[in-house]
Amino acid sequence: MDDIASRVLTALTTWQGSFYALTKSDLCGLVGCSERELRAAVGTLRRNGHLVVVAPGGGYRLAESIEEVDGFISAMRERIAALQTVVEAMESSAAQAFGRGRE
Repeated sequence: MDDIASRVLTALTTWQGSFYALTKSDLCGLVGCSERELRAAVGTLRRNGHLVVVAPGGGYRLAESIEEVDGFISAMRERIAALQTVVEAMESSAAQAFGRGRE
């Protein structure tokens, strides 16, 4: 785990709890990173098994229940489906515009 991810985890652990969701701005200030670096660090933490979720009112926090994790996973699946729709539309449009099918 990189240094920024480690600092983000420390901040989330320190401020853990339903009332302590930290906004991107808050976390960037606490950790000393850009929003882009924060998103990368959160992705790293999630891939390493840390249950970082987005709170209903916004902000990041560590999940405290399976329901929070399920809600996050459901939202991610919706995003994946929306992205898949965009990919399929782009492929179709490219085939029509440039005369080639999927490769």
